[in-house]
Amino acid sequence: MFIATRNGTIRVAKLLNETPKMWVLSPAGESSVVQVSKTDKYQRAFELKSDALCWANANRNLIQYYLDKEETELAQNIELPEVTLAQLGLDSLDFELPLKPLYCAMEDGIDRPSGCWFLFEDRPSFDSRLRRWNNEGDAWEIGLDDSENLIDTPEFQRWVKPALSLCRIVDVASVEPRYHHLAYVPESSRKAYLQPLEHPNDTHARTELEEQAAKKACIAFAEFWLPARLRKAFRTHAENEAFELIALGCEVHDAPDAWGLDATAAIAAKRAYLFLLSNKRYRLLTSNYSRASADAMNAEWDVDEIARKHAEDIHDTYMHIEAELISGWKEECRDLGLI
Repeated sequence: MFIATRNGTIRVAKLLNETPKMWVLSPAGESSVVQVSKTDKYQRAFELKSDALCWANANRNLIQYYLDKEETELAQNIELPEVTLAQLGLDSLDFELPLKPLYCAMEDGIDRPSGCWFLFEDRPSFDSRLRRWNNEGDAWEIGLDDSENLIDTPEFQRWVKPALSLCRIVDVASVEPRYHHLAYVPESSRKAYLQPLEHPNDTHARTELEEQAAKKACIAFAEFWLPARLRKAFRTHAENEAFELIALGCEVHDAPDAWGLDATAAIAAKRAYLFLLSNKRYRLLTSNYSRASADAMNAEWDVDEIARKHAEDIHDTYMHIEAELISGWKEECRDLGLI
């Protein structure tokens, strides 16, 4: 289990007991026992980390990362519910032969409580990147439900997670259909679950701002914390660049000409680095900067990768159009006896 709080703290815990009104848990690494009310507005307990992150209003992309991971594991271990066309509300549909739908599933509505439902003639697989189902045979769209409370959707399919929405269609169902309880979005997490994913360009812009803010914080702290006599040792352009690198947590090498400094400036740089390194606040700020810098770099790579794939798609499209035109011209020339 995961204990989540509104301030973003999430703890792993072992479930000792559960009643209709509360969970009794033992947090990992602690000898204490915690009782969490199921109506508590400050903290809640969840079986899945993605649900805990939703309730704690975490970053939507982080939620999606754990959601994809958990859905993949759950999809391999849970049984598909069996349902008839009548239970889906589709018994009045008149299918043309040889269509025989065998599966039903929902694609991700992204920022809506329900996506579009489809029927499949063979078992589909879920693409977690595109948030859609793919199959080799035919598929038929049966619509989506835009109502606020999903009243037009069969009750057992309301608030099911897209990757776990697959069900098997049978002629006769022995029991009322129901998905595994972890396949549903908890009521307490539904608002956060509907937040749209951040676009890669927005992610890039945000991480760049975070990197700049972390960099300014490191430099401001170094200027404040270093003794004046050490700070005055950095006068030239090269020495000021060295000071900035030290402020950002870059380790000074033992060589006298480190970063193009003379022997005196190199010694001052080494002393300044060791002086700052002894401060816990400095270590925390530089760690934050390293993480922000890595996030900005990864976001930039994602944007570049999207641009590369877009260019490839355009190239492939033009190549396909050209191939079709040439094929058409050849066919026309054959009909005219020119070739």
